[in-house]
Amino acid sequence: MIEEIGRFLTVLSGLKKKKQYKKAYEEFLEFLSAHLKIGEDELSPENLTLLEKKLEAGFTDYPDELAQLLMDGGELASDAGRRDVTEVLYLLSWKSYLQAEQESGAYRFNRMVEMNSLKERLALMGINV
Repeated sequence: MIEEIGRFLTVLSGLKKKKQYKKAYEEFLEFLSAHLKIGEDELSPENLTLLEKKLEAGFTDYPDELAQLLMDGGELASDAGRRDVTEVLYLLSWKSYLQAEQESGAYRFNRMVEMNSLKERLALMGINV
């Protein structure tokens, strides 16, 4: 799964560079459905606990990669005007980064940069983590 996420993040990056945000968001939703069995209709704050359970293996096995995927998806949802989806994806990304921090014995500068960025984004949404 790590390789699939890595390849997909490269695809998303390319679409964002070409300013194809709508296509990138659609591709992200398709990836979630195909690889993580999460449909767009499930991406609501009310389903946060259910989503955490669905992503449990990812939180444990590849938390950094999953966190980056979810954060990128949150950015795309924000560009698409989907604040509710953005909130859910950012919160799930935060949980994944926290899991990575707890399980890692080493300090990773890039992770801390991403976590600080995510924390600021959530704060702008009125969510303190």
